[in-house]
Amino acid sequence: MDVIKATLTVFVTCVGFTVPQPNVANAKPDPTTKVIATGFRLTSTQIDTGKTTEVPPGGVVAYRVEKSCYNWLLTFKPFAGQAGLTEMLLLPGRATVWNRASDEQPTKVKRRGKRGVTPLVANGSAGFATNGWCVAQGDPAGAYRFIIKQGGRTVAKISFIVGDTI
Repeated sequence: MDVIKATLTVFVTCVGFTVPQPNVANAKPDPTTKVIATGFRLTSTQIDTGKTTEVPPGGVVAYRVEKSCYNWLLTFKPFAGQAGLTEMLLLPGRATVWNRASDEQPTKVKRRGKRGVTPLVANGSAGFATNGWCVAQGDPAGAYRFIIKQGGRTVAKISFIVGDTI
């Protein structure tokens, strides 16, 4: 099993809001298509300044409500069609708000607000899939983790900290 652990990249989203990228809404993924990851990155963007920085595994994203965002970018070998992926975002405690920017990608909240599971459909010809969140009021500070899966197979994962160092 090839699992890529790495550094992640941010666009703009908030645990509060997300902005889906080249994921395909209302598409039917081919269950036989296997995503072969070639890279995985996490970034943090400060909305008020527009500054984006790469966050290494175990790195820190500033805890700035509605101003700090974190986003993953999974690159893969391009293929024809679409593939289904699942983003799992694990938090150190309960988030009080789980808003989405898009109803096309409904997030299921589990574990009493400590885990969000978001189904995504990746466009194979794009060669990448991405999603992210922004810090929202009531989000817990501490260790976070993204796990990207395809079916029962882990494609990529990264752990990072939201807030000051623990």
